[in-house]
Amino acid sequence: MRYDYSIKNIPLVFIFATLLVLTGPTTLAGPEPVEAILDQAPVRDEYPDSDAVIMLDRGVVEVGSNAKKTVTQTRRIKVFNKEGRQKFGEVEIPYIAQSGKPTINWIRTITPEGKVVKPDKDDIRDVTPARLQDYPMYSDLKKRVISMPGLTNGAIIEYSYTVTPERFFLKGDFRSSWLFRYRQPVMKSHFEVTFPSEMDVRWTDFGADLPPGKSQEGGRTTLVWERSDLQKIIQEPAMPSIGRISERVLVSSIESWEYYADKFWDLAEGRDKPDKAIRKKVKELTKGLKGKEEKVKALYNYVATKIRYVAIELGRGKVQPHKASEVFHNKYGDCKDKVTLLKSMLRVAGIKSHPVLILAGLNEKTRFNEPPPGRGLNHAVIAVELNGDLKFLDPTCDVCPYQYLPDQDRAKRALAVIPEGDNIGKIVEMDEFNPDESRVRVDQQVNIDKEGSLNTKIDITHSGYYSYYLKSFLESYSKVRQKRIYRGILSQLESGAVLEEFNHTGLEEITERLEIGLSYKKGNYADSLGDSLVFKTPATLRIPLNRSFSKAISLPVEEREYPLQLIPATIVDRFTVTFPEDREVVTPDGIDVETEWTSYSSSYEVKTEGELVVTRKLVKKKSLVPVEGYSEFKQLVNKMRKDQRSSLQLKG
Repeated sequence: MRYDYSIKNIPLVFIFATLLVLTGPTTLAGPEPVEAILDQAPVRDEYPDSDAVIMLDRGVVEVGSNAKKTVTQTRRIKVFNKEGRQKFGEVEIPYIAQSGKPTINWIRTITPEGKVVKPDKDDIRDVTPARLQDYPMYSDLKKRVISMPGLTNGAIIEYSYTVTPERFFLKGDFRSSWLFRYRQPVMKSHFEVTFPSEMDVRWTDFGADLPPGKSQEGGRTTLVWERSDLQKIIQEPAMPSIGRISERVLVSSIESWEYYADKFWDLAEGRDKPDKAIRKKVKELTKGLKGKEEKVKALYNYVATKIRYVAIELGRGKVQPHKASEVFHNKYGDCKDKVTLLKSMLRVAGIKSHPVLILAGLNEKTRFNEPPPGRGLNHAVIAVELNGDLKFLDPTCDVCPYQYLPDQDRAKRALAVIPEGDNIGKIVEMDEFNPDESRVRVDQQVNIDKEGSLNTKIDITHSGYYSYYLKSFLESYSKVRQKRIYRGILSQLESGAVLEEFNHTGLEEITERLEIGLSYKKGNYADSLGDSLVFKTPATLRIPLNRSFSKAISLPVEEREYPLQLIPATIVDRFTVTFPEDREVVTPDGIDVETEWTSYSSSYEVKTEGELVVTRKLVKKKSLVPVEGYSEFKQLVNKMRKDQRSSLQLKG
């Protein structure tokens, strides 16, 4: 549901910003008496499957006439066991350093006996998140961490803090959001927002049908949401993020998406101005290149691989991109910085391009019929004007070739900031998923000798998602360590097998597909059955492993509550099996299974005497299997696994 509390209806076009979860009471009355809290506290038997329960999750946002806001969060959590103590024993309060440290209104542990234990100064520290410590240019995000004393099973953690968040870059506007459910049950969730009644404010519950209570007093309007006895979100294999599952509300005074795009451009305009060093580098990179697309490729490859990506999401620090000259000199930057540098270099090459703001993440989408900022925008990519169309590139991915847009950016609408004409913001459709672009191809030579011993040689070719995923993983390790990883996989899949060869090509080249070559052997691989040898097709060692699909369907159909996420891709395994020519091979029948979300097929073909070709193909067509499709998906995977485990017989 969506409602306006406005003097007039203002059209929506689009905005970008990471949502902040804000909370806290309007009038801070102080902590409740310990006796009252203990009376309200649940016993372990009421939540037998939980490590802890959130007794109170209370938030209030107070907005002034200039849209400056004060946010207070109050939480009360009862822990039941060691896991609960570990999860909640360190209270972490994020804040932006430039906006001032949070004020701790109170913080305490209440033991089961009613004793109050408060942390002392040594238990409280302000830290820079580990991922930011090497990059002071971007380290304005801080955390206040409090180690809670006196924690035992059955203890209650209670704290309240107030922050004055950094002013939104739209100076006269605010936005606040709230999640109601988490991985722990919530006894009471309370969210309220108070603002001047003359302020144009709208809210949305994203279709969850959660209308607020509304009151007006003294020229101010208050919206209140309150829910009780909320079940925890239980972790399921391949489920969407909690942010997509939990009920949530957003309150915003932002005029429109178009207004946001306009103001973002006010900050970004001119930041792509090239200096002499950039011009020199562009000339060097494009020397001898004739076509426009060749130049785009060369410049993209440079920014993607030579400028380190610092993973600070939009809205977590400064919204304004750093100057292209600074990024070029520092050789690192976040997504909007890398986009700004690439835009600058393309500008030197005479090629038009535009920043694009999106909500990145598999199946994460901002819908533009919701009040800005909707579910948020947390990432920047670039749109290049090429061949009469827009070519989308994500230079943050240092292992993604020019032709491949990462899956986290696909199948969603986004905001392109194009400063031409009256409308700066243009809603664009990002590239759709294409299973043919993400492929894993296995060509495996399998030899079974007369004693039933196995020798096998494997060539694996990756493209798209699996290429950049594996490149990102493997490049973190030495060649020796990489081989050990595959040796470990082999030992789990084929006990007693010996890995002989491991090599790869294309690992460090963004323009090349990743290819991996392996070989291994195993004595007495086939089982003797009278005069016959019986065996299964040996492990391919490819990633994804076959067992990962079994994990995805591990839940019974009646227990699955949430959709199942897939990476759209095509996986083809081709085995060429050679064996003594005096033996006759007996194979199972191939299968062909088709569903709306996936398909699987297999074939078994005797080519010549002593040679069999087995081909298996899985196509993941869509990125999301709904709950109602889980049963059909589970059936397909079970049929696939049965086929993959079927035996081949060599009759003597």
